[in-house]
Amino acid sequence: DDAGFTESSFEGLMEFGMGSKRLDPTATGKFGLGFTSVYHCTDCPVVVSAGSLLVLDPLRTHFPGLADDKALEPGMRCELAHEDRALLTDQLAPLSLPFLERGG
Repeated sequence: DDAGFTESSFEGLMEFGMGSKRLDPTATGKFGLGFTSVYHCTDCPVVVSAGSLLVLDPLRTHFPGLADDKALEPGMRCELAHEDRALLTDQLAPLSLPFLERGG
């Protein structure tokens, strides 16, 4: 699927473990096994889609302050077009994607 994530897709990822797709019989991942499987490979997955960078930290160990305030969402999302790329150098370094290099 080459479509970008929708707003509800991003919200579903930020609501870790809530099963936001279970009521939609046509949704990929409705059984809760889709994206969750990435946590076998990493504790802090990164998603780039639809012009956004999403970094998830459901264990609240990689972002300062998350462990202390459970009301905060478990990660961060930013719109790449509105961010100073120089401030995101460390986050973008593992993502060798051509559209990031040309500012897309």
